[in-house]
Amino acid sequence: SMYQYIQVREKEGTKVLSVNEGMGTQSVYDPENILTNKYYDYLSISPYLSNKVVNNGLIIGLAGGTLSRQLNHFFPGMQLTGVEIDPGVIKAAKEHFNLDDQRVNIIAADGRMFVKYSEKEKYDLIFIDAYSQELYIPWHLTTREFFSEISGRLNDDGLIAMNIVSNSQESSLMKGIIGSLQTIYDHVYVTTLNNKTSNVVLASSTEIDLGKLKNINNPEYSQIANYVSENIRKVDKTYKNDIFTDNKAPVELLSDKMWMKEIINF
Repeated sequence: SMYQYIQVREKEGTKVLSVNEGMGTQSVYDPENILTNKYYDYLSISPYLSNKVVNNGLIIGLAGGTLSRQLNHFFPGMQLTGVEIDPGVIKAAKEHFNLDDQRVNIIAADGRMFVKYSEKEKYDLIFIDAYSQELYIPWHLTTREFFSEISGRLNDDGLIAMNIVSNSQESSLMKGIIGSLQTIYDHVYVTTLNNKTSNVVLASSTEIDLGKLKNINNPEYSQIANYVSENIRKVDKTYKNDIFTDNKAPVELLSDKMWMKEIINF
């Protein structure tokens, strides 16, 4: 596509969407299973933690529609809008991931530009799951200014759910994104998954009732709810001195340094 080289690979009936060298996984599609045993499952449980009934949601970084498919399944009444910057990815998802069968309004656009310039509909829940060049969150989706723009598109008591790849909550990447969120939202929560690199981050202007996790009756979600209940933590530290701004958000540099240190002790 105009942005990247797109790959769809199939193994034992499961299709995976990757880009460029294929180091990351952008989407997973198994026609026999809704859950993936990946971070999408933990993002998709977010509506249960909202302080209000989630009637509509925005996904920034739709990719192949893994998350939207799960939300269609578990929350059939939720209206969804999915923003994906690459029309080539949308085309591949329609051909190989049954994206056309989903109940989602698909928008081909940059996520921040959509938030800033589209019709000012507000959402109960906004998911941020956009990655460029396989491993990097686009820097302009990590800044104080972006999260301020997001707040203008959230309904009262709305919730942000974000996927961040980091090997530590104390990494400069995590501190920068959490600090930027903290300039807008008083309550930030992190669940680090078993792989130790995927982190589901929730942010809200009001405190989240984590006890709701124990009241989820859906048996498909039982293991996920138990894991989140045992591992979610509210961020008590303040990282507002580490914030990313539109003038300085070195996301790619910090990501590279983090993985170099992890892999080769650079």
